[in-house]
Amino acid sequence: MRRALGHNPDLARDLNRVVDQLRKVNPNAFNDPSQMALLKNEVIEPLRQIEIELARRLQAKLGNNGSGALSDGDAPDRYRKLIEEYYRRLSARSPEAKP
Repeated sequence: MRRALGHNPDLARDLNRVVDQLRKVNPNAFNDPSQMALLKNEVIEPLRQIEIELARRLQAKLGNNGSGALSDGDAPDRYRKLIEEYYRRLSARSPEAKP
């Protein structure tokens, strides 16, 4: 991924920060709710922002800036809570429950 972002120094720098934070994660953190919150804030959310920015740039390159393009709000307000709940439930699934 770093190589692919080589011509986007701002995104490469953001990705490097996320990787550094991920390396600092204690493997036992997954049992500690406060550590999980830190993981979400320091790793998951920045990765999500990188993903959104890459999607936004792709949409711009494709010239798809119409109604289907990403906007600053990511998702319409009426769907945002549903999407957040969906991802929250996915992340809460135990490894045994996954197919």
